[in-house]
Amino acid sequence: MKYILPAISVIILAIIVGIGAFYLGQKTLNNSQAATILTITEKVNNQVTPKLTPTPNQNRVIQAGGAIIFSKYSLKLPEGWTSEREQGKDIDKLTLTKLGYKLVIYEAAFGGSGCLYPDDAPSEMAQKFVSFVEILNPNGFVFRRGQSDSLPNTYTICQKNTADSSFGSPTNFGAISLTTPGTPDKNAVVFPETDAIIASLNKE
Repeated sequence: MKYILPAISVIILAIIVGIGAFYLGQKTLNNSQAATILTITEKVNNQVTPKLTPTPNQNRVIQAGGAIIFSKYSLKLPEGWTSEREQGKDIDKLTLTKLGYKLVIYEAAFGGSGCLYPDDAPSEMAQKFVSFVEILNPNGFVFRRGQSDSLPNTYTICQKNTADSSFGSPTNFGAISLTTPGTPDKNAVVFPETDAIIASLNKE
């Protein structure tokens, strides 16, 4: 009896340790399998629904226009901008957007008006702007991006009339407007891009 009891105790202890080791091993294996399955699932999902990245479109050419009396035109769109065109029987509307900035070129049947800037003499039926940036187009057009006092987030692009050097809207390419998010810094990086787009306008 003296030797039997310790032997039984050792056997029971060995069984308990064995059961514990088996359970722990199964749990570790299950966790490992779960992690492996999760990793595989993520890879499969990545293959089925890959993360979409914009296609590089550095200075890609956009063509639009040709409604009513306006000519068809082309422009160069820098990388990061998106374009959407709406066409109808008597309209052609091109909307260019980036980071909340929206540049719209709209052709339709509407009347025109003059554009006045600081130090210009008053004139009836003319839009008054408190400031402007002049944009020289290498194709012979001169534009001004004017900001009104009442709508600080909206800019109107007017074109110079070669006959009398006055400015007016719409331009040869339609009514062009720019809206900005909030009250942007005048030196914001997007402004040079909007002006470059306008400078690239060319009749087809």
